[in-house]
Amino acid sequence: MKFLLFLACFSALFAFNPAGAQQVKQMTNPSNVTGLPDTISTATTTYLSARAYGSGNVAIQLNVKKVSGTVAGTAVLQACVDANFTPDQYSDVLGAPTFTFTNVSDQSYIWSISANFLHYRIKIVTTGTQVNAPKGFYYLKSGG
Repeated sequence: MKFLLFLACFSALFAFNPAGAQQVKQMTNPSNVTGLPDTISTATTTYLSARAYGSGNVAIQLNVKKVSGTVAGTAVLQACVDANFTPDQYSDVLGAPTFTFTNVSDQSYIWSISANFLHYRIKIVTTGTQVNAPKGFYYLKSGG
């Protein structure tokens, strides 16, 4: 009986979230196997990455939260089509603007593209003496 109840609940999960459903997912930092770093300190370059399963329109959002210091830097959207990618195979997405973040408490930027890449990443280059907490999210609208 418990097995049937479990099976019914498991089936209901897929009924309300079918394959290919549109979902917002958090991007990860590939150099940090436990997930995103809490903060980025001083002048450095870091990356937030995501694998896009499917094709369609993609929205990628970067949120930058000031922790301390004078926050400054840029973020560029990059992509790669090679399934066996290495970090040097990424290129800037043509036509995607560079986001320049400044010394305010919270700021965000959304790139919206209709391209079909396998991998996306945000290249974040910070300058000066600062501590900030970046978070990246992506949304793939399948079929479109």
